Amino acid sequence: MDEVSRVRELLARYCQLMDDRRYAEWSQLFTADGIWALGGKEHHGPAEAKAYMDQLLRDRPQRRTRHFNTNLLIELDGTQGRVTSDYAVLSSEPEGAAWTVVFIGRYFDRVVRKADSSGWQFAERRLGTAADRG
Repeated sequence: MDEVSRVRELLARYCQLMDDRRYAEWSQLFTADGIWALGGKEHHGPAEAKAYMDQLLRDRPQRRTRHFNTNLLIELDGTQGRVTSDYAVLSSEPEGAAWTVVFIGRYFDRVVRKADSSGWQFAERRLGTAADRG
């Protein structure tokens, strides 16, 4: 598999693991000092990212989501790269209710290749809203 395909796989895993509420695995998509920024706050490293998602699940246990990621622009330079992509998030709450669009925006990512070259991780993932597009 080429490196661009491995980065695409990272982006897909992010969405699917989050939607499946597999937060322990999802959090490992971030480097040890990785930044996940959303809503004006930064979460540093896998433990903080997972803690945020665990709290969100406690606050809204019936909420189900589906993340869609498209228009990927992947620029790699050796063991690091930048990615921008558009996203839409749908939600169903309570479970079984109709799906509605709750967020639309753009991801701004810095990615790094894992030391063992087995794939890529997020060094930084920032969520922007439609207003950030300019």
